Amino acid sequence: MDDFNLAMIVFLEAEESSSEEEARRSKECELFKKRRSKGVYEILICRHLQTNDVKFRQYFRLTPVLFDYVLNHIKEDIVSKPYNRNKNPVTPEEKLCIFLRYIATGESLRSLAFQFRICHSWISFIIKQVAASIVQII
Repeated sequence: MDDFNLAMIVFLEAEESSSEEEARRSKECELFKKRRSKGVYEILICRHLQTNDVKFRQYFRLTPVLFDYVLNHIKEDIVSKPYNRNKNPVTPEEKLCIFLRYIATGESLRSLAFQFRICHSWISFIIKQVAASIVQII
C-alpha cells in the first residue's frame, strides 16, 4: 500500500468519526434547545413550587421571600443579555435556582444539566458567577 492510499484511509476514517460526533452533538443540542418548555425550571418551579411555599422551602431550603430578597440584590450582577449564538440566555431566576439546588443537594453538574436543560460546563460557570455575586454583596 502506498502513502497516498494510506493517507486516504486515514482521512476517510477521520471524516466518519467527525460525522458521528456531529450527530451526537446534534442530539444533545436538541435536549438543551427545549429548556424553556421542558426544563425543571419551567415545569416544576414555575408551575408548581411558586404557588406552594412549603414545597418551595423543601426544594431550595429557602423561603420564597428570602429567594426574592437574594435575587433582588444580585440580579444586576448575574443578568445575561441575548446575543447571536444565544437568543434566550439563562435568566437570573434560573441561575439562582441552579445555584441553590446545587448548594442544597450537592448534586453533580451533569445531573443539574439534565434537569435544567443547560450544558454542564455552563452550569459550572453559573454556580461560580452566582457565588461570586453573593460574596460580593456580603
